[in-house]
Amino acid sequence: APMTFSDVDKRHRTIDGKIAEGESYTVFSLWDTFRAFHPLMTIIEPTQNQAYIRSLLQKYDEGGILPKWELWGNYTGTMTGYHSVPVIVDAYMKGQRDFDVEKAFEAMLKASRFDSTYNFVYHDEIIKEKVMPMAKYYNDQLGYIPSDLENESVSKALEFAYNDFCIAQMAKELGKEDIHKEYLERSKRYTQYFDKKTGYMRGKLSTGGWREPFDPRYSRHRKRRLYRRECFP
Repeated sequence: APMTFSDVDKRHRTIDGKIAEGESYTVFSLWDTFRAFHPLMTIIEPTQNQAYIRSLLQKYDEGGILPKWELWGNYTGTMTGYHSVPVIVDAYMKGQRDFDVEKAFEAMLKASRFDSTYNFVYHDEIIKEKVMPMAKYYNDQLGYIPSDLENESVSKALEFAYNDFCIAQMAKELGKEDIHKEYLERSKRYTQYFDKKTGYMRGKLSTGGWREPFDPRYSRHRKRRLYRRECFP
């Protein structure tokens, strides 16, 4: 969960390597916390949760993209999705809006799309590829993520779809109807991975067929597989 990053004099190191003053937080392990911690905070500590959102937007200003897993003033690119999005949208939809809403919406759109210019701060090629994975490129260009071209394709695709649904809801509230329609359609891409015959979400190949052989009991981390399991029931 997030912790205070500012020193006693409010100084802290920014993502782009500078020293700044003001409120700042770190350890945004969002793949873990967007599901329960942040929704709970909207109920029991909404003021603090909005401070976390302002810190996420601060890191967007500093580094050029919303964090998906920030640690000690650095992008790590760890895990999947762009889960700053549901944290922001959940608060906004509950009327907790003590942050720059237009900037937040701009940042969410940028986080959801593949940026071939890599116009954000990164310290090495490994971080660069994690922060802007090819999964986003395939999702943008093909409308799905081929499991023979990208690791953990189904896990990434399902989380992208959920994040896109969140963006669609906020777009609707903001009166941005074209973006609402676009992202609502993007959110439906999860249906491409559902195999009616087996009842599982499965990896699809670049040829359009299912990944074979299929064993719902098989479990292996990475190597063109899913996070945690080969498939999802």
